[in-house]
Amino acid sequence: MFDVNQVQLEFAFDLLRQTTVNSPTKSVVICPVAVANSLAMLSCGCRGKTKNELQNALGYCQDDFNFHFYFHQNAQALREESVESMLKIANRLYVPKEFDIMHSFQNFAIEKYLDQAHSIDLDSVEEGDTVYQPIC
Repeated sequence: MFDVNQVQLEFAFDLLRQTTVNSPTKSVVICPVAVANSLAMLSCGCRGKTKNELQNALGYCQDDFNFHFYFHQNAQALREESVESMLKIANRLYVPKEFDIMHSFQNFAIEKYLDQAHSIDLDSVEEGDTVYQPIC
C-alpha cells in the first residue's frame, strides 16, 4: 500500500523538477497541490489505463473512496477561513466546449472537489482570457 503523503511529496518535487528542465535559469510559479487536485478530479472521469496511471502517480491506495476522500479533505482544509490557514489555491478544470461532461462526473466533482469542470471554447480569445482571471 502507498503512503499517500509521501507519494504526494514526491509528485510535487518531480513536478517542480520537470517544469524547470527546459528553462533551469527561469523562475517558475506552480502549485503542485492545485495540479494534483485537478488530476485527481480528472481521474473521476477516466477509465482503464488512463485512470490507473493518473491515480498511481498521485498515490492511489487501491480504494477509490479513500483516494477521493484524501483530496476532498485537502480541498476543504484549503477553503476554510482561519488564522492558521492562509494558503489559497487557484484550481479549475477546463474542458473543450464540444465535449459532453457527464452529470455524474459534475456531481462527484462538486461533492468531493468543491468545483466542477467548466466548458470553454478554446478557439475564442475572449473565453480564453477568462482562464487567466482570478478565481479565488
